[in-house]
Amino acid sequence: MSLTWLVFLTTLAAFQVEAEALYKFTVYSNPVRLRYGQVFRAFIKGKIPEDVVSRYADGTKIMAVARSSIALVRFDKNGREVPVSLHDHYLHHALAWIGHSETDPPKPVLQSQLLQGRPQTIAGVSVRAIADNGSECRGPMLDLESPFRILIAHPEVMAFRLHIINTNKADRAAARSPLIECPCAPPGKLAPDAMPKAAEGALDCHQKLARGQQASTPCDWSTYLGGALCCHHMGFLIDTAEECSDKNCTSEPTDVVYAKLVAYYEDAEPETRDMEWASCCDVTTTPSKGAVSEFDIPKCADGTTDEECIFVLEAVQPLCNVGRFGKAC
Repeated sequence: MSLTWLVFLTTLAAFQVEAEALYKFTVYSNPVRLRYGQVFRAFIKGKIPEDVVSRYADGTKIMAVARSSIALVRFDKNGREVPVSLHDHYLHHALAWIGHSETDPPKPVLQSQLLQGRPQTIAGVSVRAIADNGSECRGPMLDLESPFRILIAHPEVMAFRLHIINTNKADRAAARSPLIECPCAPPGKLAPDAMPKAAEGALDCHQKLARGQQASTPCDWSTYLGGALCCHHMGFLIDTAEECSDKNCTSEPTDVVYAKLVAYYEDAEPETRDMEWASCCDVTTTPSKGAVSEFDIPKCADGTTDEECIFVLEAVQPLCNVGRFGKAC
């Protein structure tokens, strides 16, 4: 047996031993119902298994999440779980939040010295993200080596934050659906009533993108052809006036999918090290304000070699938990 295979088998065995030492739970979201071309972009509830809730209810233990992943599934007529393909429903991104309600008196946490991360508060619930997935990635997005873990005190409630696009129309079968780029509908025109409230005044751009003859098209509503600001919750990315019998496409079938979270965890020990998500690092934005996250890569001048054709954006940001739902660094 070669040394390479020996190292591989040893690593695989170590991974299996660690996985066997961890507890596991699975959570499905409430159903997501979409017609072709429609977008789901919101929070949706899931239910933590009762045995997991009760294990940490008295505050004598803290959950330490080591590994997690999120996938889209559906159930066939026999109730069997079936994975959803990327060409069927595009999972732009998915997060799983878990925590406890702040409306109830806080329970004693005997190992509170372990909790060094920053819980976030969303709608009266103190939560932490334990999974972050998307169609551009494969495999578990959280896979921590001991002693590093995501620590959760009193896991009682959870929610998924999902961005899904239904791209499964049979007569549109192609290698890549144009809908995954969130085109504005009708093409080239964004109706005022289609603009999400979150987008109002949000067309701030990185200074390098907003100036000159090669200004990025997403920096102005008049040239904004597609992106996150056109992917609003329960809206359509197709021209419904052209492709449907009415604006809500009620004659089209509704598909039902679910987000599925699989998480591996253990009880925190004194040597466990808490981890924190770095919700920064989008080069087009800053912690103090949001900005348009999409941008054009300008064409290099004629005659430029491949080695010299490089476009660079730079930004300096803190590596800590910031943003709409986070605390200042």
